[in-house]
Amino acid sequence: MDKIKKIAVLYGGLSSEREISLKSGMGVHKAICDLEYESDLIDFKNLSNINELKVYDFVFISLHGFEGESGKLQKDLDDLNILYSGSKSEACRKTWNKGLTKKILKANNINTPSFIELEKFDPEIVRNKIKDASFDLFQPNDNLFLKPNE
Repeated sequence: MDKIKKIAVLYGGLSSEREISLKSGMGVHKAICDLEYESDLIDFKNLSNINELKVYDFVFISLHGFEGESGKLQKDLDDLNILYSGSKSEACRKTWNKGLTKKILKANNINTPSFIELEKFDPEIVRNKIKDASFDLFQPNDNLFLKPNE
């Protein structure tokens, strides 16, 4: 951290998790300032060009959802040789895709709940795939949750 003097905290953005990103970003910014580093809060929705971050030694990513977790931002920062917090772009890309993550976990014998992949959501297809005629998508079920791949 000796070479790191100026830190950008990216927060906010446009995802549905904007409010929690604003709170966590402000907390990170305060902690960085308390450690006597120079820090700027940058709302990702107001960042017009990623090149604006080149004036910083380090970017702390406090974004949620696609903007901060999909790997795209990380790849852009990698391309500009800007250091940042969190996982590298390839790891983010793989974990953002839920189906790919599940396949990697299974291939490495890591326990994970069963899953099915669908091209589109259709209750009949789900019923057939899980082979449970009594399954009702519209009733609470502790053993099933639906999540988009990306």
